[in-house]
Amino acid sequence: MRLTVDLPLFLPLLESGACIVTPGKRLAREVTESWVRHCGSNNPIVATPRVTTVDGWLEQAWLHAVESGRLPPARLLTPQQDLAVWQQLIRGDLEERIGFSLTHPRAAAQRAQAAWNKLMMHDGAALKDLWSAFHYDDDCRIFADWAHQYSTRLRELGALSRYGAYQQLLSVPVTERPPVGLFTVPDVPPLTRKALDHLASVTMLEPDKCHQADMPVHSFLTRDDELFAAAQWARTSSTDAGARVGIVLLDMATDRNRLEYFLRQEFDCLDARYNDLPVNFATGMPLASTPLFRDALTALEWEVRPLSRPQWLSLTRSPYLAFKDDSLMIPGLIQAQFMSGSHEISLESTLHIAARENASSEVTGILRSIRSSRIQIGVKNLDDWTEVIRERLALWGWPGRQGLDSIEYQQFQRLDASLDALVSLSAVLPHQSYESALGLWRDCLAATVFQPKTPHDSIQVLGPLEAIGGQFDALWVCGAQQGVLPARPRVEPFLPPTIQKSLGMTDIDEGALTEEGSTLLQVWLAGSREAIASFHSTDQGLLQHASALLSGKVYSSTTSWFPPARWAGQLQLERAPEDESLRLETAETAGGTSLIRDQAACPFRAFARHRLNLP
Repeated sequence: MRLTVDLPLFLPLLESGACIVTPGKRLAREVTESWVRHCGSNNPIVATPRVTTVDGWLEQAWLHAVESGRLPPARLLTPQQDLAVWQQLIRGDLEERIGFSLTHPRAAAQRAQAAWNKLMMHDGAALKDLWSAFHYDDDCRIFADWAHQYSTRLRELGALSRYGAYQQLLSVPVTERPPVGLFTVPDVPPLTRKALDHLASVTMLEPDKCHQADMPVHSFLTRDDELFAAAQWARTSSTDAGARVGIVLLDMATDRNRLEYFLRQEFDCLDARYNDLPVNFATGMPLASTPLFRDALTALEWEVRPLSRPQWLSLTRSPYLAFKDDSLMIPGLIQAQFMSGSHEISLESTLHIAARENASSEVTGILRSIRSSRIQIGVKNLDDWTEVIRERLALWGWPGRQGLDSIEYQQFQRLDASLDALVSLSAVLPHQSYESALGLWRDCLAATVFQPKTPHDSIQVLGPLEAIGGQFDALWVCGAQQGVLPARPRVEPFLPPTIQKSLGMTDIDEGALTEEGSTLLQVWLAGSREAIASFHSTDQGLLQHASALLSGKVYSSTTSWFPPARWAGQLQLERAPEDESLRLETAETAGGTSLIRDQAACPFRAFARHRLNLP
């Protein structure tokens, strides 16, 4: 089997026992696995190599400095705790400023956190009169106020963000610098690199680059046609035993779900074989989006707000909750609930109908217990709310059955870690209501990426950064068009453009973005024996062109996903019963256009004349 990375690049440092740091977790994991397979063929006992991410190495260095007394004790915030601090202060600030805002506090907090991290990682704190440049724009001025409140809040908590810890590391006296190998693509932020150079003797690990970017380029009419063709190609390429096949999605957020559908269609994994898809998605899936936790969250949130009809119907059909054990009552419950005509379904209304349908059923008992419980009232510490969540999940019978499949079991194993993450937020947040605690748990689950364990010969679906350093027999780059490769310059709205330029932020530098895109392309090509790029010529009715970085010949493809091949199969017809005409029990009532005229003139008089036969 082919190694997943270019192991000879790392071998000298691995054999010497030096530490290797990478920008991302995936490459660190693959270097470790490749080293273990390389050594395992000759030695039954293999020492785990020292391979980690840059951030992981620096955080360990900070913890060691605190434990040894070289830095003052402080609480190092996790990204989720850091976001919670931002969200708390922004929610309060928005309420004081305008009382109502179209901007959700969480979305504003995510944007503010990203802007602050970008400012700090480019060593913005070293600029003289930094905040004076923020007074000329409303968004920048508001962000400056938030930033001052954020800094004050961290001092009150005795806490540090990741980049605050890196700033402290620069002041630590160093007597010995251990050897560290740094994988150079993509570039690490300036502050990170400065801290690493201060603490270690850095050896640069430059990946191979292929400067002949003349791989074939395929043009498709639509985005769906392009993704459908990539799925067909992956199915064909995977027939070679041991072949390592990769698909790079340059627009992962937009293309992932659609590509997954086409891959499931090609591998016949849309129904009974849903969990047998031989594909590994490098970006994983938020735990909150998995069916197991999605249904658990919906059931708990039903206590604090009504559900829409689709949400409620999905809940009653869930295999992870007690609804599945009352299969005889559920059809009648669904019919009665829908006959009520309500577009939102509360727990109380379902309890009323369930008690009428079958007062002794398990579902009725669960709903009655929840309705009569008082434990969810008031505010509590998040540690207490985690126990309430566990009790509620047990009451619902979640996860519903003993025989979970492999993927469901891997997801279930994350329950304790997600609740621990919720408890950790109590270090930066005051007591919360039950509804707020559920919202915070949903945020923790959304921030937890679930990556199922799949065989090494699975098809790899990767983002632009996850594909760096990998080795492939065949690689397809999807969405290689102008504005995507390289990316368009983007101005951070919370930071003044003058500050962004003076700090050398690459997001607004077209030349730097072009160089970055070219480097990515060269590294991908060097790691693949066969490479294909593609783009779609139309997007939302607008004409698109191939990336200027691609110099290969462009081939127009006629592949179309529509109509699906299964539509051409023999149709199975099911005849519906014929509707019989309703028989009129009363005599015909005379009245033509005069009825409409009288109704328009006076509805009451029309009723009296034509229904009551009054003069």
